[in-house]
Amino acid sequence: MRRVLLIVVVTGCWGKPSVIQPAPAQPLPGPTAAAASPAPPADTVWDRGTFVTVAQGKPLPDYMESFVIHRTPEGYRLDVQWRRPAQSGAMNDGHVTMSTDAHFTPVSGEMVSIDHEPKGDALTRSTISRDPDGLLATSVTTPDGQTTTTKATERSDWFIGGTLTTLLVALCQADPSVTTPIAYPGTRTTLRPAEPLRVEGADRHVVTRELEYVVSHRQVHAACEDGKIMGEHSSGYTVVRDGDMALATALGAGPVGNSASPRP
Repeated sequence: MRRVLLIVVVTGCWGKPSVIQPAPAQPLPGPTAAAASPAPPADTVWDRGTFVTVAQGKPLPDYMESFVIHRTPEGYRLDVQWRRPAQSGAMNDGHVTMSTDAHFTPVSGEMVSIDHEPKGDALTRSTISRDPDGLLATSVTTPDGQTTTTKATERSDWFIGGTLTTLLVALCQADPSVTTPIAYPGTRTTLRPAEPLRVEGADRHVVTRELEYVVSHRQVHAACEDGKIMGEHSSGYTVVRDGDMALATALGAGPVGNSASPRP
């Protein structure tokens, strides 16, 4: 294309012609660059706290479970640390990290548990993963080096075994239509609708979700507030967040044994 130089003559107020040169030609725009992909959202803290076990109106000094739940692009990540007496009488501590989907159904996780025995520390390491067929599988390596692998018999909704109260957040988040969830590795349960729980001296909106294991008939009463786990009352022991003695009273805190027995 040939460029034509335009000269415009304007008569100024002084009677002399003025010559206006055209502005320099601007370069033609190139191809539009593709918009950069947005960075994936960072993990954010969804809930955090510390649970204590209560007996006769007082927290037991040797029981502690602290947790942080992160909201992730895929769902949630639970990071839990604990300290409590083991069934052998030795002190036990450990930590677990579990990634779940948006419904708190496990995807993967790892747990390390240490019994501090007089003869030395005994470490147990466990992992959980979801296989391509959708079934959960766990692998447990005991202190003597023996490894046992277990696979779910059918698709499990939750992993709520053991004694970690944090894992019961799945009950608090369960839709009212969920009435017969399956706990890993294939344990059938029934889940009752949420029922209000009155907590004295506070304007709170606490509800309980009662889960019962079909075979053992063992019951777990999870205390929930705003969809988050606040405590539980199961098999004669009560767990609440540190300082929430009003909730402990409402749940019916009573004496506990030397250690909380694990859920099936």
